[in-house]
Amino acid sequence: MSGCGRFDFELQRDLDGGASDGVVLQPDAGYPTMLLCKKTGAPDWIPLTGPALGYPYGTLTWVPSGPTFRFRVDAWGLAPGDYTIVQYIDPYPGMPATDIASATVGADGVLTVPETSYELDRDLTTTNGKVWIVPSALVDTATDMFVAWDVTAIFFELDFVVYDDTDVP
Repeated sequence: MSGCGRFDFELQRDLDGGASDGVVLQPDAGYPTMLLCKKTGAPDWIPLTGPALGYPYGTLTWVPSGPTFRFRVDAWGLAPGDYTIVQYIDPYPGMPATDIASATVGADGVLTVPETSYELDRDLTTTNGKVWIVPSALVDTATDMFVAWDVTAIFFELDFVVYDDTDVP
């Protein structure tokens, strides 16, 4: 267990005596995958980065249904520092901007959040299914709120995450 509802699959496999459901979250494993990229901001929110436009960009891969939101995040070209993966609900300042994972980026600019899950207790749809990579200094993880805004530092969704939380009515 790693705080804020985050769950480590490797730890669970160890606790289960090595049992695994066989799910391997890789972008090419048949699970939904979405690009995360920098955008211009309001009013147009035009993507500025991505594989076709050059670094930086990221990918989010997830299992579309289950009792916990299972996902993986990979990103390239980030500035070194601490980052928080948030599940964001409009409008700004985001209530909540739920801290679902975190990672530290070194000099190589690479961020990896391997197979992880989070108990969201809600479905994600085309109205609330946003997942962002945010410098940790911009969010208060205790209150799940943005404390500052820097559109140039956030990796935004390129589409919505659709996820069915199977243990929520």
